[in-house]
Amino acid sequence: MSKTAAAAPRPFGITTTTVTAADAVLNEEQRERIGAWLRANEINPADVTTGPITIEERGSLTLICFTEYYQRSDGQREINYHTMEAAQVERTVEQKVPLAPDPLWLAYQAQHVSKPSEQRSA
Repeated sequence: MSKTAAAAPRPFGITTTTVTAADAVLNEEQRERIGAWLRANEINPADVTTGPITIEERGSLTLICFTEYYQRSDGQREINYHTMEAAQVERTVEQKVPLAPDPLWLAYQAQHVSKPSEQRSA
């Protein structure tokens, strides 16, 4: 009787990108772009707290990580009786639609990042 060794798990790195920091102040374009991205990934922006939103890449899986207000079945927010504030829960959702690039970042890159043809030889 031969035994087959179980395959060893393959390690993978986790890459985390911060979409918004906790309590970040966003301009109108950023709010609209991030809100559209959340809705495209079946997340209601009104349910997301002002905590950080991150994207985690774990091998071939891309996740959106955020904190959401906990709601009862009737849609009302549950109260955390220790803090007397809205109860919150951390959520992780598989990203189906990628976040569009920030136009301000693209403009910055276009002005400040030299292209290979513009680089000078030493």
